Amino acid sequence: MVSGPTAATAEEVDLSAVTAAAPLTPADLFHLYADRTWVWENGAAYFAKDGRQLRAWTDGANASIGQGRWLVTKNGKLCMDAKWKTLAGSTQGRTCFSHHRLGGTIYQMKDPSGSWYVFQASPAQPAQEYDKFKSGDATAATFEKMRQMISPGGQPAPVKSGG
Repeated sequence: MVSGPTAATAEEVDLSAVTAAAPLTPADLFHLYADRTWVWENGAAYFAKDGRQLRAWTDGANASIGQGRWLVTKNGKLCMDAKWKTLAGSTQGRTCFSHHRLGGTIYQMKDPSGSWYVFQASPAQPAQEYDKFKSGDATAATFEKMRQMISPGGQPAPVKSGG
């Protein structure tokens, strides 16, 4: 159960209520992700508005680059379909996140076996996941550097900025 209209942590919420809450619409998800960069602890992903192209990178011991597409579903999921390249080879993969709205707060869960957590609180609260999103493409320079390190001479697929 929500402990008031501004409750924002999963610990304060009956998780069965989040699961039963309404999933976000495709339009809501598109608005949240299109032409934005999701900055991770060791990388980032850019969700292009035009053509829903996806470009991502990670650094560290398992440095990788990912290129593909992102999609939204009518049951509140955002999925990233990408080919990931590392120094050791490449693999194709799909990663999906469910999004439900309970009151004014949006919760997110990595599928299929993640736990619900606050994605975007209303009103905004410190350390919500959506604070890691930046407007526009903040991946281009680092992605290119990582691409050249991982696959020298390879050509990246084009990713257009929003518009």
